[in-house]
Amino acid sequence: MSAIKARTSSEAKRLAYRLDPRTIGEQGISLVAVMVVMMSVVLVGVAIMTLGTAETDIVQMGVEDTQAFYAAEAGIERTQKVLDQLAKYGSDAQPRAVTKGGKTKTKPGVQGEGIYPDDLEFENVRIGEGLYNVTVTKTSTSDPWDTTYEVVSTGDVNGVTRELRATMAVDAFSKFLFYANETKKEIVGGDMEEWEGWEGWEEWEDWEEGGGWENGGNGQQDDDPDLWYTDDGDTLELYDADVFDGRVHLNDKLKIRGDPFFGGKVTTWAEDADIRHGSMPVFARGLKTGSDYIPMPDEKELKKTMAQIANQGGLCLQKIPKGVKDLNGTKIEHRTYDVVLGRNGVLGTLSYRIGDRNKLNEGDGSSVTEWTDVSLSSIGNGVVWFKDKIRIAGKLRGQVTIGSEKDIYIVGDVLYASSTPGEGPDPGCQDLLGLIGKKVKLSKTLANGVDVEIHAAIMCMKDGMEAEKVKDFGDRGDLIIHGAVVVGKTSKINEMKKDGFRGYHRKYYFDPRLTTMAPPFFPRTRDVSIYKWRENPVSEEQ
Repeated sequence: MSAIKARTSSEAKRLAYRLDPRTIGEQGISLVAVMVVMMSVVLVGVAIMTLGTAETDIVQMGVEDTQAFYAAEAGIERTQKVLDQLAKYGSDAQPRAVTKGGKTKTKPGVQGEGIYPDDLEFENVRIGEGLYNVTVTKTSTSDPWDTTYEVVSTGDVNGVTRELRATMAVDAFSKFLFYANETKKEIVGGDMEEWEGWEGWEEWEDWEEGGGWENGGNGQQDDDPDLWYTDDGDTLELYDADVFDGRVHLNDKLKIRGDPFFGGKVTTWAEDADIRHGSMPVFARGLKTGSDYIPMPDEKELKKTMAQIANQGGLCLQKIPKGVKDLNGTKIEHRTYDVVLGRNGVLGTLSYRIGDRNKLNEGDGSSVTEWTDVSLSSIGNGVVWFKDKIRIAGKLRGQVTIGSEKDIYIVGDVLYASSTPGEGPDPGCQDLLGLIGKKVKLSKTLANGVDVEIHAAIMCMKDGMEAEKVKDFGDRGDLIIHGAVVVGKTSKINEMKKDGFRGYHRKYYFDPRLTTMAPPFFPRTRDVSIYKWRENPVSEEQ
Protein backbone atom coordinates (compact mmCIF):
# COMPACT_ATOMS: atom_id res chain seq x y z
CA MET A 1 0.00 0.00 0.00
CA SER A 2 2.79 2.40 0.88
CA ALA A 3 4.69 1.50 -2.30
CA ILE A 4 1.68 2.18 -4.42
CA LYS A 5 1.12 5.41 -2.68
CA ALA A 6 4.69 6.48 -3.14
CA ARG A 7 4.55 5.78 -6.87
CA THR A 8 1.32 7.58 -7.17
CA SER A 9 2.73 10.51 -5.32
CA SER A 10 5.80 10.60 -7.59
CA GLU A 11 3.67 10.51 -10.73
CA ALA A 12 1.48 13.22 -9.31
CA LYS A 13 4.52 15.45 -8.81
CA ARG A 14 5.74 14.87 -12.36
CA LEU A 15 2.27 15.57 -13.71
CA ALA A 16 2.07 18.68 -11.64
CA TYR A 17 5.45 19.81 -13.00
CA ARG A 18 4.34 19.29 -16.59
CA LEU A 19 1.12 21.15 -15.96
CA ASP A 20 2.79 24.06 -14.16
CA PRO A 21 2.66 27.14 -16.51
CA ARG A 22 6.08 28.23 -15.34
CA THR A 23 7.73 25.11 -16.82
CA ILE A 24 5.70 24.49 -19.93
CA GLY A 25 8.18 26.60 -22.21
CA GLU A 26 11.21 24.51 -21.27
CA GLN A 27 9.79 21.28 -22.64
CA GLY A 28 12.14 19.82 -25.48
CA ILE A 29 14.72 22.63 -25.19
CA SER A 30 17.67 20.29 -25.61
CA LEU A 31 16.40 19.00 -28.92
CA VAL A 32 15.84 22.54 -30.23
CA ALA A 33 19.29 23.59 -29.16
CA VAL A 34 20.83 20.64 -30.97
CA MET A 35 18.84 21.43 -34.12
CA VAL A 36 19.91 25.09 -34.03
CA VAL A 37 23.55 24.20 -33.69
CA MET A 38 23.33 21.72 -36.55
CA MET A 39 21.64 24.25 -38.82
CA SER A 40 24.28 26.86 -38.00
CA VAL A 41 27.06 24.46 -38.88
CA VAL A 42 25.35 23.62 -42.17
CA LEU A 43 24.82 27.29 -43.05
CA VAL A 44 28.42 28.17 -42.24
CA GLY A 45 29.61 25.27 -44.38
CA VAL A 46 27.42 26.34 -47.29
CA ALA A 47 28.65 29.93 -46.94
CA ILE A 48 32.26 28.83 -46.93
CA MET A 49 31.70 26.69 -50.01
CA THR A 50 29.91 29.56 -51.76
CA LEU A 51 32.66 32.02 -50.90
CA GLY A 52 35.31 29.59 -52.07
CA THR A 53 33.53 29.05 -55.37
CA ALA A 54 33.08 32.82 -55.86
CA GLU A 55 36.72 33.44 -55.03
CA THR A 56 37.73 30.78 -57.52
CA ASP A 57 35.51 32.40 -60.16
CA ILE A 58 37.00 35.82 -59.42
CA VAL A 59 40.54 34.47 -59.68
CA GLN A 60 39.68 32.63 -62.88
CA MET A 61 38.14 35.75 -64.40
CA GLY A 62 41.23 37.71 -63.45
CA VAL A 63 43.44 35.12 -65.10
CA GLU A 64 41.30 35.08 -68.24
CA ASP A 65 41.24 38.89 -68.32
CA THR A 66 45.05 38.99 -68.21
CA GLN A 67 45.26 36.24 -70.82
CA ALA A 68 42.88 38.17 -73.08
CA PHE A 69 45.10 41.26 -72.76
CA TYR A 70 48.18 39.27 -73.69
CA ALA A 71 46.33 37.75 -76.64
CA ALA A 72 45.38 41.24 -77.90
CA GLU A 73 48.98 42.37 -77.39
CA ALA A 74 50.21 39.38 -79.39
CA GLY A 75 47.92 40.46 -82.22
CA ILE A 76 49.47 43.95 -82.20
CA GLU A 77 53.01 42.55 -82.21
CA ARG A 78 52.30 40.09 -85.02
CA THR A 79 50.67 42.81 -87.12
CA GLN A 80 53.69 45.10 -86.71
CA LYS A 81 56.02 42.33 -87.85
CA VAL A 82 53.86 41.44 -90.85
CA LEU A 83 53.55 45.07 -92.00
CA ASP A 84 57.28 45.56 -91.48
CA GLN A 85 58.12 42.47 -93.54
CA LEU A 86 55.73 43.48 -96.34
CA ALA A 87 57.25 46.97 -96.47
CA LYS A 88 60.77 45.58 -96.61
CA TYR A 89 60.40 42.54 -98.83
CA GLY A 90 56.98 42.52 -100.42
CA SER A 91 55.41 39.09 -100.68
CA ASP A 92 58.76 37.38 -101.27
CA ALA A 93 61.41 37.72 -98.56
CA GLN A 94 64.22 36.38 -100.74
CA PRO A 95 67.47 38.38 -100.68
CA ARG A 96 68.57 40.22 -103.78
CA ALA A 97 71.99 41.11 -105.12
CA VAL A 98 73.46 44.47 -104.23
CA THR A 99 76.37 45.82 -106.27
CA LYS A 100 78.69 48.30 -104.54
CA GLY A 101 82.21 49.34 -105.36
CA GLY A 102 82.36 46.85 -108.21
CA LYS A 103 81.47 43.96 -105.90
CA THR A 104 78.17 42.11 -105.80
CA LYS A 105 76.91 40.88 -102.44
CA THR A 106 73.89 38.82 -101.57
CA LYS A 107 72.72 38.40 -98.03
CA PRO A 108 69.54 37.60 -96.10
CA GLY A 109 67.88 40.78 -94.96
CA VAL A 110 68.29 42.83 -98.14
CA GLN A 111 65.07 44.62 -99.05
CA GLY A 112 63.25 44.23 -102.33
CA GLU A 113 60.06 45.94 -103.52
CA GLY A 114 57.73 46.81 -100.65
CA ILE A 115 53.99 46.22 -100.33
CA TYR A 116 51.74 48.57 -98.33
CA PRO A 117 48.29 46.94 -98.04
CA ASP A 118 45.16 49.11 -97.82
CA ASP A 119 43.64 46.71 -95.29
CA LEU A 120 44.48 43.46 -93.55
CA GLU A 121 42.72 41.02 -91.20
CA PHE A 122 43.70 38.17 -88.89
CA GLU A 123 40.67 36.15 -87.77
CA ASN A 124 40.38 33.78 -84.77
CA VAL A 125 44.10 33.21 -84.42
CA ARG A 126 44.63 30.75 -81.56
CA ILE A 127 47.21 31.61 -78.93
CA GLY A 128 47.50 29.85 -75.58
CA GLU A 129 44.07 29.50 -73.95
CA GLY A 130 42.46 32.11 -76.18
CA LEU A 131 42.51 33.80 -79.57
CA TYR A 132 42.79 37.23 -81.20
CA ASN A 133 41.20 39.06 -84.10
CA VAL A 134 42.94 41.97 -85.82
CA THR A 135 41.76 44.53 -88.37
CA VAL A 136 44.19 46.89 -90.13
CA THR A 137 43.22 50.03 -92.04
CA LYS A 138 45.64 52.29 -93.94
CA THR A 139 44.85 55.96 -93.34
CA SER A 140 44.87 58.51 -96.14
CA THR A 141 47.41 61.35 -96.11
CA SER A 142 48.72 63.97 -98.51
CA ASP A 143 52.30 62.90 -97.83
CA PRO A 144 53.41 60.38 -100.51
CA TRP A 145 56.21 59.18 -98.22
CA ASP A 146 53.89 58.60 -95.28
CA THR A 147 52.18 55.25 -94.74
CA THR A 148 50.15 55.03 -91.52
CA TYR A 149 47.93 52.23 -90.25
CA GLU A 150 45.23 52.07 -87.59
CA VAL A 151 45.18 48.64 -85.96
CA VAL A 152 42.50 47.12 -83.69
CA SER A 153 43.33 43.85 -81.91
CA THR A 154 40.81 42.00 -79.72
CA GLY A 155 41.91 39.20 -77.40
CA ASP A 156 39.29 36.65 -76.26
CA VAL A 157 39.56 33.96 -73.56
CA ASN A 158 36.31 32.12 -72.79
CA GLY A 159 34.25 35.20 -73.54
CA VAL A 160 36.43 37.62 -71.57
CA THR A 161 37.75 40.23 -74.05
CA ARG A 162 40.33 43.01 -74.12
CA GLU A 163 40.74 45.42 -77.06
CA LEU A 164 43.86 47.36 -78.00
CA ARG A 165 44.21 50.07 -80.66
CA ALA A 166 47.57 51.03 -82.17
CA THR A 167 48.88 53.50 -84.72
CA MET A 168 51.72 52.14 -86.83
CA ALA A 169 53.70 54.03 -89.48
CA VAL A 170 56.70 53.76 -91.76
CA ASP A 171 59.61 55.51 -90.04
CA ALA A 172 61.21 58.62 -91.49
CA PHE A 173 64.96 58.57 -92.12
CA SER A 174 65.19 61.26 -89.47
CA LYS A 175 64.89 58.54 -86.81
CA PHE A 176 68.64 58.00 -87.33
CA LEU A 177 71.10 60.44 -85.84
CA PHE A 178 73.47 59.35 -88.59
CA TYR A 179 72.82 57.11 -91.60
CA ALA A 180 75.19 56.44 -94.50
CA ASN A 181 74.22 54.41 -97.54
CA GLU A 182 77.80 54.20 -98.75
CA THR A 183 80.84 55.20 -96.75
CA LYS A 184 84.02 56.60 -98.16
CA LYS A 185 87.51 55.21 -98.29
CA GLU A 186 89.50 58.26 -97.34
CA ILE A 187 92.55 57.86 -99.59
CA VAL A 188 93.17 55.67 -102.62
CA GLY A 189 96.44 55.71 -104.52
CA GLY A 190 97.22 56.28 -108.18
CA ASP A 191 95.62 58.25 -110.97
CA MET A 192 92.00 59.39 -111.14
CA GLU A 193 90.81 56.20 -112.81
CA GLU A 194 87.55 56.25 -110.88
CA TRP A 195 86.83 59.96 -111.29
CA GLU A 196 83.06 60.44 -111.56
CA GLY A 197 82.99 64.20 -112.13
CA TRP A 198 81.59 64.11 -115.65
CA GLU A 199 77.81 63.77 -115.46
CA GLY A 200 76.82 65.61 -118.62
CA TRP A 201 76.60 69.27 -119.53
CA GLU A 202 74.31 70.12 -116.63
CA GLU A 203 77.04 69.11 -114.19
CA TRP A 204 79.89 70.69 -116.17
CA GLU A 205 79.15 74.19 -114.86
CA ASP A 206 79.11 72.95 -111.25
CA TRP A 207 82.45 71.22 -111.81
CA GLU A 208 84.02 74.34 -113.32
CA GLU A 209 82.75 76.55 -110.51
CA GLY A 210 84.22 74.11 -108.02
CA GLY A 211 87.69 74.79 -109.39
CA GLY A 212 87.88 72.26 -112.23
CA TRP A 213 91.16 70.41 -112.41
CA GLU A 214 92.63 72.43 -109.55
CA ASN A 215 90.55 70.42 -107.11
CA GLY A 216 90.81 67.11 -108.91
CA GLY A 217 87.35 67.13 -110.43
CA ASN A 218 85.15 65.07 -108.17
CA GLY A 219 87.85 64.63 -105.57
CA GLN A 220 90.31 66.75 -103.65
CA GLN A 221 94.01 66.62 -104.29
CA ASP A 222 96.28 65.97 -101.31
CA ASP A 223 99.78 67.33 -100.80
CA ASP A 224 100.99 64.22 -102.63
CA PRO A 225 99.93 64.61 -106.29
CA ASP A 226 99.59 60.82 -106.64
CA LEU A 227 96.93 60.60 -103.94
CA TRP A 228 93.31 61.47 -104.56
CA TYR A 229 90.16 61.49 -102.47
CA THR A 230 87.33 59.87 -104.36
CA ASP A 231 83.77 58.85 -103.69
CA ASP A 232 84.61 55.18 -104.03
CA GLY A 233 85.27 52.96 -101.05
CA ASP A 234 83.69 51.26 -98.09
CA THR A 235 84.66 52.90 -94.80
CA LEU A 236 83.79 55.81 -92.55
CA GLU A 237 86.77 57.07 -90.57
CA LEU A 238 86.19 58.60 -87.13
CA TYR A 239 88.55 60.25 -84.65
CA ASP A 240 88.93 60.91 -80.93
CA ALA A 241 86.70 63.95 -80.49
CA ASP A 242 83.83 62.73 -82.68
CA VAL A 243 80.54 62.33 -80.82
CA PHE A 244 77.47 60.52 -82.17
CA ASP A 245 74.85 60.69 -79.43
CA GLY A 246 72.05 58.74 -81.08
CA ARG A 247 71.20 55.83 -83.39
CA VAL A 248 73.75 55.17 -86.17
CA HIS A 249 73.40 52.89 -89.20
CA LEU A 250 75.89 52.26 -92.01
CA ASN A 251 75.31 50.14 -95.09
CA ASP A 252 79.09 49.67 -95.16
CA LYS A 253 82.04 49.39 -92.81
CA LEU A 254 82.89 51.49 -89.77
CA LYS A 255 86.54 52.53 -89.50
CA ILE A 256 87.78 53.95 -86.18
CA ARG A 257 91.04 55.70 -85.40
CA GLY A 258 90.86 56.86 -81.80
CA ASP A 259 88.17 57.02 -79.14
CA PRO A 260 84.89 58.35 -80.58
CA PHE A 261 81.71 58.17 -78.50
CA PHE A 262 78.46 56.53 -79.67
CA GLY A 263 75.51 57.20 -77.37
CA GLY A 264 72.97 55.11 -79.30
CA LYS A 265 72.86 51.72 -80.93
CA VAL A 266 75.26 51.32 -83.89
CA THR A 267 74.44 48.91 -86.72
CA THR A 268 76.34 48.14 -89.92
CA TRP A 269 75.59 45.94 -92.91
CA ALA A 270 79.28 45.03 -93.09
CA GLU A 271 80.19 41.86 -91.25
CA ASP A 272 82.92 43.54 -89.21
CA ALA A 273 84.33 46.92 -88.16
CA ASP A 274 87.88 48.19 -88.70
CA ILE A 275 89.04 49.38 -85.27
CA ARG A 276 92.72 50.26 -85.13
CA HIS A 277 94.76 48.66 -82.37
CA GLY A 278 94.82 50.92 -79.33
CA SER A 279 91.54 52.66 -80.19
CA MET A 280 88.96 52.67 -77.43
CA PRO A 281 85.58 53.68 -78.89
CA VAL A 282 82.61 53.81 -76.55
CA PHE A 283 79.45 52.04 -77.76
CA ALA A 284 76.99 52.95 -75.01
CA ARG A 285 74.23 50.81 -76.52
CA GLY A 286 76.27 48.31 -78.45
CA LEU A 287 77.62 47.66 -81.95
CA LYS A 288 75.87 45.14 -84.20
CA THR A 289 77.52 44.15 -87.47
CA GLY A 290 75.81 42.15 -90.21
CA SER A 291 72.52 44.05 -89.78
CA ASP A 292 69.81 44.57 -92.39
CA TYR A 293 70.61 46.65 -95.46
CA ILE A 294 68.45 49.80 -95.42
CA PRO A 295 68.22 51.33 -98.91
CA MET A 296 68.13 55.03 -99.71
CA PRO A 297 65.29 56.43 -101.84
CA ASP A 298 66.08 56.66 -105.53
CA GLU A 299 67.57 60.11 -106.18
CA LYS A 300 65.66 60.82 -109.39
CA GLU A 301 62.37 59.69 -107.91
CA LEU A 302 63.00 61.75 -104.78
CA LYS A 303 63.69 64.92 -106.77
CA LYS A 304 60.59 64.39 -108.89
CA THR A 305 58.35 63.72 -105.91
CA MET A 306 59.60 66.67 -103.85
CA ALA A 307 59.15 69.04 -106.82
CA GLN A 308 55.57 67.80 -107.24
CA ILE A 309 54.85 68.33 -103.54
CA ALA A 310 56.27 71.85 -103.68
CA ASN A 311 54.14 72.63 -106.75
CA GLN A 312 51.01 71.37 -104.99
CA GLY A 313 50.69 73.55 -101.94
CA GLY A 314 54.30 74.53 -101.31
CA LEU A 315 56.82 76.81 -103.01
CA CYS A 316 58.93 75.65 -105.98
CA LEU A 317 61.70 77.88 -107.39
CA GLN A 318 62.90 77.01 -110.88
CA LYS A 319 66.45 76.67 -112.21
CA ILE A 320 68.05 80.11 -112.47
CA PRO A 321 68.23 81.23 -116.11
CA LYS A 322 71.67 82.09 -117.46
CA GLY A 323 70.71 85.61 -118.50
CA VAL A 324 69.50 86.83 -115.10
CA LYS A 325 70.89 90.26 -114.17
CA ASP A 326 71.70 91.92 -110.86
CA LEU A 327 70.44 95.26 -109.54
CA ASN A 328 73.05 97.05 -111.67
CA GLY A 329 71.89 95.37 -114.87
CA THR A 330 74.97 93.12 -115.02
CA LYS A 331 74.69 89.43 -115.84
CA ILE A 332 75.14 87.31 -112.71
CA GLU A 333 77.83 84.65 -112.94
CA HIS A 334 78.07 81.56 -110.66
CA ARG A 335 74.35 81.80 -110.00
CA THR A 336 72.86 80.59 -106.72
CA TYR A 337 69.87 81.23 -104.49
CA ASP A 338 70.83 83.08 -101.33
CA VAL A 339 68.43 82.03 -98.54
CA VAL A 340 68.05 83.54 -95.07
CA LEU A 341 65.67 82.37 -92.35
CA GLY A 342 64.31 85.18 -90.14
CA ARG A 343 66.07 87.95 -92.08
CA ASN A 344 66.44 91.21 -90.13
CA GLY A 345 65.04 89.48 -87.04
CA VAL A 346 61.61 88.84 -88.58
CA LEU A 347 61.00 85.28 -87.37
CA GLY A 348 58.73 82.95 -89.28
CA THR A 349 59.95 84.16 -92.68
CA LEU A 350 62.11 82.78 -95.47
CA SER A 351 63.87 85.30 -97.71
CA TYR A 352 65.66 84.54 -100.96
CA ARG A 353 67.45 86.33 -103.77
CA ILE A 354 69.73 85.36 -106.65
CA GLY A 355 73.40 86.19 -106.42
CA ASP A 356 76.94 85.41 -107.53
CA ARG A 357 78.09 82.70 -105.14
CA ASN A 358 81.78 83.50 -105.47
CA LYS A 359 81.24 87.19 -104.73
CA LEU A 360 78.88 86.47 -101.86
CA ASN A 361 81.50 84.14 -100.41
CA GLU A 362 83.95 87.05 -100.47
CA GLY A 363 81.46 89.33 -98.71
CA ASP A 364 80.65 91.20 -101.91
CA GLY A 365 76.90 91.69 -102.24
CA SER A 366 77.03 93.79 -105.40
CA SER A 367 75.91 91.09 -107.83
CA VAL A 368 72.47 90.18 -106.47
CA THR A 369 68.75 90.66 -107.16
CA GLU A 370 66.11 92.06 -104.80
CA TRP A 371 65.07 90.04 -101.76
CA THR A 372 61.78 88.18 -101.82
CA ASP A 373 60.31 87.64 -98.34
CA VAL A 374 57.90 84.76 -97.76
CA SER A 375 55.91 84.05 -94.61
CA LEU A 376 56.29 80.37 -93.71
CA SER A 377 52.66 80.30 -92.63
CA SER A 378 51.68 80.97 -96.25
CA ILE A 379 53.43 77.78 -97.43
CA GLY A 380 50.53 75.38 -97.06
CA ASN A 381 52.32 72.02 -96.95
CA GLY A 382 55.60 73.31 -95.55
CA VAL A 383 57.85 72.41 -98.51
CA VAL A 384 60.17 74.83 -100.36
CA TRP A 385 62.04 73.31 -103.29
CA PHE A 386 64.80 74.96 -105.31
CA LYS A 387 65.90 73.58 -108.68
CA ASP A 388 69.31 75.19 -108.31
CA LYS A 389 72.09 75.57 -105.73
CA ILE A 390 71.33 77.42 -102.50
CA ARG A 391 73.34 78.95 -99.66
CA ILE A 392 71.56 79.20 -96.33
CA ALA A 393 71.80 80.52 -92.77
CA GLY A 394 69.50 82.06 -90.17
CA LYS A 395 66.97 81.34 -87.44
CA LEU A 396 63.78 79.35 -87.99
CA ARG A 397 60.39 79.86 -86.39
CA GLY A 398 57.98 77.22 -87.69
CA GLN A 399 58.19 73.92 -89.52
CA VAL A 400 59.49 73.60 -93.07
CA THR A 401 61.49 71.33 -95.35
CA ILE A 402 63.86 73.19 -97.69
CA GLY A 403 65.41 71.27 -100.55
CA SER A 404 67.61 71.69 -103.61
CA GLU A 405 68.15 69.50 -106.63
CA LYS A 406 71.79 70.54 -106.39
CA ASP A 407 74.13 71.41 -103.52
CA ILE A 408 73.30 73.28 -100.31
CA TYR A 409 76.00 75.55 -98.85
CA ILE A 410 75.85 76.28 -95.12
CA VAL A 411 77.21 79.82 -94.74
CA GLY A 412 76.36 80.38 -91.07
CA ASP A 413 74.55 78.85 -88.12
CA VAL A 414 71.08 77.46 -88.82
CA LEU A 415 69.17 77.55 -85.52
CA TYR A 416 65.68 77.15 -84.13
CA ALA A 417 64.15 80.30 -82.69
CA SER A 418 63.21 78.31 -79.60
CA SER A 419 66.65 76.95 -78.75
CA THR A 420 69.75 77.53 -76.68
CA PRO A 421 72.95 77.76 -78.75
CA GLY A 422 75.19 74.81 -78.02
CA GLU A 423 72.35 72.91 -76.32
CA GLY A 424 69.78 72.52 -79.06
CA PRO A 425 65.97 72.88 -78.99
CA ASP A 426 64.41 74.18 -75.79
CA PRO A 427 61.72 72.15 -73.98
CA GLY A 428 58.43 72.60 -75.81
CA CYS A 429 60.14 73.76 -79.02
CA GLN A 430 57.82 73.45 -82.04
CA ASP A 431 60.35 74.53 -84.67
CA LEU A 432 61.41 71.79 -87.09
CA LEU A 433 63.61 71.97 -90.19
CA GLY A 434 64.38 69.50 -92.95
CA LEU A 435 67.25 70.13 -95.39
CA ILE A 436 67.48 67.98 -98.54
CA GLY A 437 70.16 68.41 -101.18
CA LYS A 438 72.40 66.51 -103.51
CA LYS A 439 75.24 67.39 -101.13
CA VAL A 440 75.55 69.71 -98.12
CA LYS A 441 78.77 71.72 -97.90
CA LEU A 442 80.15 73.71 -95.00
CA SER A 443 81.25 76.81 -96.86
CA LYS A 444 84.90 77.80 -96.89
CA THR A 445 83.71 81.29 -95.90
CA LEU A 446 82.87 80.10 -92.38
CA ALA A 447 85.28 81.50 -89.85
CA ASN A 448 88.19 79.14 -89.24
CA GLY A 449 88.30 77.83 -85.67
CA VAL A 450 84.74 78.90 -84.91
CA ASP A 451 82.08 76.27 -84.21
CA VAL A 452 79.20 75.79 -86.66
CA GLU A 453 75.79 74.79 -85.29
CA ILE A 454 72.88 73.35 -87.27
CA HIS A 455 69.42 72.42 -86.00
CA ALA A 456 67.86 70.23 -88.69
CA ALA A 457 67.23 66.80 -90.13
CA ILE A 458 69.57 66.72 -93.12
CA MET A 459 69.47 64.41 -96.14
CA CYS A 460 72.13 64.32 -98.87
CA MET A 461 70.52 62.46 -101.76
CA LYS A 462 73.67 61.43 -103.60
CA ASP A 463 76.79 62.44 -101.73
CA GLY A 464 77.28 63.66 -98.16
CA MET A 465 78.17 66.52 -95.84
CA GLU A 466 81.63 67.90 -96.39
CA ALA A 467 83.84 70.74 -95.33
CA GLU A 468 84.62 72.76 -98.45
CA LYS A 469 88.38 72.78 -99.18
CA VAL A 470 89.17 70.93 -95.96
CA LYS A 471 92.84 70.64 -96.93
CA ASP A 472 93.26 74.45 -96.91
CA PHE A 473 92.41 74.88 -93.25
CA GLY A 474 93.57 73.61 -89.90
CA ASP A 475 91.32 72.72 -86.97
CA ARG A 476 88.08 74.55 -87.79
CA GLY A 477 86.30 73.82 -84.49
CA ASP A 478 83.19 71.75 -83.85
CA LEU A 479 80.38 70.91 -86.23
CA ILE A 480 77.43 70.78 -83.81
CA ILE A 481 74.26 69.21 -85.15
CA HIS A 482 71.06 68.77 -83.17
CA GLY A 483 68.85 66.62 -85.36
CA ALA A 484 69.77 63.95 -87.90
CA VAL A 485 72.21 63.42 -90.79
CA VAL A 486 71.38 61.06 -93.67
CA VAL A 487 73.92 60.74 -96.50
CA GLY A 488 74.12 58.79 -99.74
CA LYS A 489 77.91 58.71 -99.47
CA THR A 490 80.15 60.05 -96.77
CA SER A 491 82.38 62.98 -97.62
CA LYS A 492 85.27 64.67 -95.88
CA ILE A 493 84.41 66.57 -92.72
CA ASN A 494 87.91 66.18 -91.35
CA GLU A 495 91.23 64.41 -91.77
CA MET A 496 94.32 63.69 -89.75
CA LYS A 497 97.70 64.57 -91.30
CA LYS A 498 101.25 64.63 -90.05
CA ASP A 499 100.96 68.35 -89.41
CA GLY A 500 97.79 67.88 -87.36
CA PHE A 501 94.02 67.76 -87.55
CA ARG A 502 92.10 69.48 -90.33
CA GLY A 503 88.41 70.24 -90.59
CA TYR A 504 85.62 69.88 -88.05
CA HIS A 505 85.13 67.67 -85.01
CA ARG A 506 81.74 65.97 -85.30
CA LYS A 507 79.39 66.69 -82.40
CA TYR A 508 76.13 65.09 -83.47
CA TYR A 509 73.20 64.98 -81.02
CA PHE A 510 69.87 63.37 -81.81
CA ASP A 511 66.78 65.54 -81.45
CA PRO A 512 64.48 63.22 -79.44
CA ARG A 513 61.40 64.82 -81.01
CA LEU A 514 62.34 63.06 -84.24
CA THR A 515 61.46 59.73 -82.64
CA THR A 516 57.77 60.43 -83.21
CA MET A 517 57.71 63.32 -85.69
CA ALA A 518 59.55 64.45 -88.82
CA PRO A 519 59.90 67.63 -90.90
CA PRO A 520 57.18 68.07 -93.54
CA PHE A 521 57.32 65.35 -96.22
CA PHE A 522 60.72 64.08 -95.08
CA PRO A 523 61.58 60.80 -96.91
CA ARG A 524 60.81 57.49 -95.22
CA THR A 525 62.56 54.19 -94.68
CA ARG A 526 60.80 50.82 -95.00
CA ASP A 527 60.72 50.15 -91.26
CA VAL A 528 57.24 50.00 -89.70
CA SER A 529 57.04 50.92 -86.02
CA ILE A 530 54.34 51.30 -83.38
CA TYR A 531 53.97 55.01 -82.62
CA LYS A 532 51.20 54.90 -80.04
CA TRP A 533 48.63 52.52 -78.59
CA ARG A 534 45.79 52.56 -76.11
CA GLU A 535 43.26 50.16 -74.64
CA ASN A 536 39.52 50.43 -75.15
CA PRO A 537 37.31 49.82 -72.07
CA VAL A 538 37.16 46.16 -71.07
CA SER A 539 34.11 44.44 -72.58
CA GLU A 540 31.63 42.64 -70.35
CA GLU A 541 31.75 38.84 -70.24
CA GLN A 542 29.48 37.42 -72.87
